[in-house]
Amino acid sequence: MPSAAAPPAASRLSRFGFPEIRGSGNFLLASLIQGTGNGLLLAFQLVYFTATTAMSAVAVGTALTLSRLLTLPAPAVVGPLMDRYGARRVVIVGNALCAVAFFSFLFVENSWQVVATGVAVQFGTAMFWTANSALVSMASQQGDRTRWFGLIRVIRNVGLGVGGGVAALATSASGTTGLRVLVIGCALSYAVAGVLIATWHPRAEEERGTAGARSSEQTPRASYRLVLRDHVYLRLVAVNVVFVLAAMVLSFLLAIYVVDALSAPTWLVGVLLIVNSGLVIGGQSVATRLIERHPLTKVIAVASALDALAFGIYALLDGMPQGAVIAGLFLGMVIFTAGEILASPGLGELSVALAPPHALGRYLAVFQLSWTLGMALAPWLFTTLLSAGPRTPWLVLCALSVIAVPAVWGLPERLAPQEEPTGQDAVPSGAAG
Repeated sequence: MPSAAAPPAASRLSRFGFPEIRGSGNFLLASLIQGTGNGLLLAFQLVYFTATTAMSAVAVGTALTLSRLLTLPAPAVVGPLMDRYGARRVVIVGNALCAVAFFSFLFVENSWQVVATGVAVQFGTAMFWTANSALVSMASQQGDRTRWFGLIRVIRNVGLGVGGGVAALATSASGTTGLRVLVIGCALSYAVAGVLIATWHPRAEEERGTAGARSSEQTPRASYRLVLRDHVYLRLVAVNVVFVLAAMVLSFLLAIYVVDALSAPTWLVGVLLIVNSGLVIGGQSVATRLIERHPLTKVIAVASALDALAFGIYALLDGMPQGAVIAGLFLGMVIFTAGEILASPGLGELSVALAPPHALGRYLAVFQLSWTLGMALAPWLFTTLLSAGPRTPWLVLCALSVIAVPAVWGLPERLAPQEEPTGQDAVPSGAAG
């Protein structure tokens, strides 16, 4: 008698919080490669230009800051492009732009060239991040979009970790030559990722394009006025700004607080960041499986409460004995990461589910602006608050996270069906404008 058939791989993976990934291998590989490319040069742009040109660190830093300021409105430009041409085409062009820009780093000699290449990189990156949620929606099937947001986050964390490790080894072992190799590797990673996205054809794409074409006559014209009148979505954007500021703690606040205010060893910062990355990589998919059993708004509210608790713990550490400081830092990081794991998939899901499909590009552009605003604001905000006392930034972040709890609690629990035409490349004729 033949033995019973083994359960399909998809079913086994589903128990661990993974979505159905058949047909989306190119998308997953592109995400991993692009994450690795980001990791290769993420922390080394300032080092690269100061090492390979005659410019001072101040001149390079000023040029890089100027390039970021010039591209702050980039998501607002990308949104209409998405609604007219589709998310996939926007991402392909964005990857190509980044590939050319990073390759151009090899020929940079002065400040204006740093600004020009920096603007190209930032605009290409904005094209990718603004359209990324739409790509996730295109990869998903009915009911598993939240799992996809969790999986892509894990893949990108793995890529960033691998890229950062390779970059650290290359720069320490090979100096300027290693930096140039990193630039070439980063350019190639974006080029390969773009090709993979171009050759990826989601199974749902044709159905979504057909559905969009059928509804084109009933679809209102897409515009940013539509987004600005949508107070529910704007509330989500405001809540996301709080989570962005919380996320920026790892980049702009943690190290200076641990080393300067708490007088803890520098290596402890690296260990805390490893704990954060390890928990995200190991726990995100399992947590996402648990998340989908509950209303996303409630899950995000719990995540904000966890952030508030973590920040409150960090605020209390100043002046404590060294043993208590170290224990508190690890406890706070675990709680903070738990909040991060809970919030990220839900915020991504809501950013798509609360947007009308015909104006998805513009809605996601406004959502991406919350990231742009938070990332631009964080360095100034944290350093200003630190000047008022080492506890001040943590207390302010704690208060903002507490305020975000009732704000997100009031968002709608019933979301649009996930089979609606979101992120399609075939756009209704009346949608663009």
